Order: sequence, then structure tokens, then C-alpha cells
Amino acid sequence: MVGRDVYGSGDAALNGDERTTSVGWLDFYRATLAAKCEGLTDEQVRIASVEPSEMTLPGLVQHAAEVGRNWFRRVLTGEKLPAIFGSTPHPEGHDGGFELSPDSSYRTAIAIWQDEIGHARANIAEHQLDDTSPFMGTEVTLRWIFLHMIAEYARHSGHADLIRERIDGRTGSDSRDQTLPVRPLPMGGGVSAVGPIRPRGWHSTARRRPTRPSPSGPRLRQFS
Repeated sequence: MVGRDVYGSGDAALNGDERTTSVGWLDFYRATLAAKCEGLTDEQVRIASVEPSEMTLPGLVQHAAEVGRNWFRRVLTGEKLPAIFGSTPHPEGHDGGFELSPDSSYRTAIAIWQDEIGHARANIAEHQLDDTSPFMGTEVTLRWIFLHMIAEYARHSGHADLIRERIDGRTGSDSRDQTLPVRPLPMGGGVSAVGPIRPRGWHSTARRRPTRPSPSGPRLRQFS
């Protein structure tokens, strides 16, 4: 089991001030990603998402460490630090970390992520939400960084949920809470072709999203 205390309580206060709420939600999503990785073998944890995606749980952990270093260290405090996993530099900072090499270690990725969380907490403690840092020719506040990182983790928690369900049928914000039996799907590929047996009454349309027209206005720039 991953040490949950590293990631915070995993609960966001319902009536906290802005800073407490921001920290709480970021901790919640950190704990969620950690839960998705618990209780898996070294072989299971490397199982990728559905083709053509090659996204994995260790890749998401590496990415979380990479973007945490970028925003809470390079941007917030101006530390001159290299990419952790050989990620491609972007104007916004080093991004990526999703790719796994043959010798990639899940346990090493977890340890690096935990270390970056520790650095982030220390740097956050020294700043107010309105404090600004230079960023791409302008200034960015710690408030914005918090919101961006919460959105970052929320998006990838959804990815992690689907990957974990593909591996052993477990779903939910805590992977230990809900377990479904699994069975091979008629698609070949051994253990990577595992999917959950759905409860009676479940329909494939339950997760189907409505098609929406593309927005006509300009799109917001995506920062990772």
C-alpha cells in the first residue's frame, strides 16, 4: 500500500478558506492517483489503456512528478531544474513523462513523485495565493497554479480510473472500495485484454457522452 500520509488526508474541507480548500482538493486528487496504483503487481501496473493509447499508471505518476516540479519549483520559485524523465521542453516548462522505458521502475517513479510533493509543500508554505512569479513574459499567481494543478490531476485521475478498471475491474475514487470480477475479452493479448463483468442492468450507454458541436470561438491554450 502507498503511504497515504504523503499525499494528505484525501478529504477537502467543505467550509474552509480559499487556501485550505485549494490544498484539500489537490491532496484529494493526489490520494486518488495513489489509490489507483495500490495493490497491483509489477506486471499489472504496466498494462496500458485501450489502444491506440499507451498511457499507463506509472506514466501518469511520472507525469504528475514532472508537472509538479515545473509549476511548484521552476515557475513558483525560479529553481533551475532539469526534466526528470527526459521530457520535451515547452515554452510553459517541461511536460510529458508519460513514456516508459524497458527499465522504468514504478517504485522509483512513486519515490520521485513523493519527493516532488514534499518540495511543493515546502514552497507553497512560503507563498501567499496572490504572490506572483514570472511566466512567459507575464506574471502568474500561486492561486492560478493551484487551480491549474487541480485541473491537471482531475483530468488524469479520470484516465487512471479507466486504466485501473481495465486491469482488474476496480473503480471509484478509492480503488480498494469497489471490485468487480474480471474476464478476458474477445480481443486477444492475454492479461492486457482484461475487462470487468458488468452488473446486471448496466448498459453500455451509461458512459456514453453526448456529441457536442465544436465551439465557434477561440480555444484556450492548453498548459500541461
